[in-house]
Amino acid sequence: PEAEIVGVEIHEPSYLQSLQNVAESPFPHRVRIVCQDIREYSPEELFDHILCNPPFYTQDILPPDSARSQARNASHLPLEELIVCVSRLLNKEKGSFSVILPYESMANFVALCLREALYLSDVCTVRTVERKAPKRVLLNFVRAVPDQTHTEMLVLQSENGLRTPQYDFLTREFYL
Repeated sequence: PEAEIVGVEIHEPSYLQSLQNVAESPFPHRVRIVCQDIREYSPEELFDHILCNPPFYTQDILPPDSARSQARNASHLPLEELIVCVSRLLNKEKGSFSVILPYESMANFVALCLREALYLSDVCTVRTVERKAPKRVLLNFVRAVPDQTHTEMLVLQSENGLRTPQYDFLTREFYL
């Protein structure tokens, strides 16, 4: 309940939108947004937790909109560089790092994190429907090797297209 949050956003229009979102939130006094490249960001204190939805698409053909490309394509911030930044910014003893990625990227990402002494502690695979392959994966990393890795699966929709009870519970405050 006492958490202080810092958002780092490189894209100026998104930064400005973030400022507006924070001002309209119930926590404007606890959230600060910085407009800067994460590679150049140097806070006075290290973070206890970092949460990231990184640019993870790697297709050779980039969208014509450079802002969209920067936000979504790893060519602007390769995952290797992101992980080095996270390691530099994270509390060296008790820090943790959460990220969302395409499911296919998981093995490579975990291996990259190991090089920075970030150890996988939690995995949640996300499927749109039960019968389909996982689409995304939510990963959490910690500084100390965990005793075991906790795994779970989240299915977003039932076969009839309705939100599953688990997904409905998670998102209940966002839907009318």
